[in-house]
Amino acid sequence: MDGGIDMVIVDVLTDGTAELCRESLPDLLMLRLAVDIPQAERRAQTRPVFLTPEELRVLHERQADFTAGDIRMDTTRLSAHDVAERVRDIWLSC
Repeated sequence: MDGGIDMVIVDVLTDGTAELCRESLPDLLMLRLAVDIPQAERRAQTRPVFLTPEELRVLHERQADFTAGDIRMDTTRLSAHDVAERVRDIWLSC
């Protein structure tokens, strides 16, 4: 693929599922894209509805417990373009 990125895995992870990913992909760089709950709620309103507001809050709370990532990036105040640039820069630096 362009940019030298062989694979991107996008998922909601727990520490347990992250461990399974690392077993299958030992050279994996796990980058967690985080957002505060008010911004997550605003972003959710701009997309097709898949989660109820309560489900979104529960998911957000569970993700706050995730500790298995290598890097955590707070995207609360970043545009999608800015996030993409920062992700690219991180991958290129590895």
